[in-house]
Amino acid sequence: MLIAQYVRFERSYEHFIPGAENIYRVTLEQYLNGELQIASAENYPGVGPALLQELPEVTGFARLYNLGYKNNVIITNENAQPEPVAFKHRKFLYADSSFLPMMGYALVAGDPVTALAEPLKAVISEKYAKLYFGAENPIGQSLRLQDDDYNDELVTVTGVFKDLPLNTHLKFEVLFSYKTLYGRFEQAPERYGQSWRRKDMYTFIRVEPGTDPEMLEAKFPAIVDQYKPDLKEQNRKDLLGLQPLRAIHLTSDLAEEVEPNGDGRIVLFMSLIGLFVILIAWINYINLSTARAIERAKEVGIRKVSGALKGQLVRQFLVEATLVNLIALVLTSGHEYRSGFSSGTAWYFGAGQASLHTTASFIPCEYKPNAFLKRWRMLKNPGTQLFPATLSSTSSSMTFSTDNMRTNVNSATSSGCLHNRDHRFALTGYSETCTAGYWNGISSGMVGDEPVAARVRLPY
Repeated sequence: MLIAQYVRFERSYEHFIPGAENIYRVTLEQYLNGELQIASAENYPGVGPALLQELPEVTGFARLYNLGYKNNVIITNENAQPEPVAFKHRKFLYADSSFLPMMGYALVAGDPVTALAEPLKAVISEKYAKLYFGAENPIGQSLRLQDDDYNDELVTVTGVFKDLPLNTHLKFEVLFSYKTLYGRFEQAPERYGQSWRRKDMYTFIRVEPGTDPEMLEAKFPAIVDQYKPDLKEQNRKDLLGLQPLRAIHLTSDLAEEVEPNGDGRIVLFMSLIGLFVILIAWINYINLSTARAIERAKEVGIRKVSGALKGQLVRQFLVEATLVNLIALVLTSGHEYRSGFSSGTAWYFGAGQASLHTTASFIPCEYKPNAFLKRWRMLKNPGTQLFPATLSSTSSSMTFSTDNMRTNVNSATSSGCLHNRDHRFALTGYSETCTAGYWNGISSGMVGDEPVAARVRLPY
């Protein structure tokens, strides 16, 4: 059940997003002299507006600028009492105003349509709303961003969204409005709005229901030629592609991913291992039932002589099998509800566990080990252990195959054959110590008479 829970979780990414089947991420492959230079999850800022303008199948776009991945970002509530509250944010993005409505994220406060429509606006998670503002209403409150590129932005909180589930590749805690980027320098509106020069934006598009993504991709080369006509002279080629939103986690292995993704092949191997484990458990259970039938032959005979009916014996064995499987059901359910990635899938595993429990309870009774033993004359000659030996051999073979599969998965993963992520890794519970000297280099990096770093709190 633990393996089934893991597989279910890995395959559930982005399934909570309404209409996700019509949302795609636009990817970019760059070629030089016919050779692939880079395949990137990021794209040009102008791709989204161009696709919306040129293709009637595209009904909307949203861009994300992953500044938390690129810079050291500190966001501070300077008005907190008794002292300012500051956190370093890795999961921080600039987002178009269309992003929240496109993904259907629920806001507990604020309007998702207008929350990021203006410059210097922000939405934050419920978790950080409490960390920054405590019991106060965060709407209308101010937060200040500072980073190691000397950006200093004072924004107003316009929304609070529910903490995101774990089964999403977009794990963000704070969103700033995309238009905030336009105020950074004089050419910023062109740089972040319509430019096709520097690729540093995640671009998502929503298409009309029923749109064929392959036919839509076939129109991309003409758009690239229109907006980047100088590529042919440089013997370069840009190839735009589409990734279904729900397929990103298990199929994408591009540069500049938001986080290291999973691998569909490993999930498939784990599914096969889980199947083998169930079959081994059932075979061993039948084997044990057979062995116990030999030991309890006299008991059954005495009960029959004493007047026990066939139905009473069947019910006895059925109750015993049910109790054994019920104990297993309780143990696996307890672990499931304590685990962190079972949220939202309890009904799925509850139904699965009930089905397995019922099947496993009835199979031994349907198997009738006592009758089978009589057919093989094993009661008369206990030395003839053909069927249990066959079951033991089958179980041992499947155990060996399962262990061999596990070894192959570990070997392939460690060698990078199945999980090559450009030697990147994720730290899910890290803390960083920022030196005072480093933060003194930031123009506004002081709170009172102390460096910001002295008051940075890392809740990881």
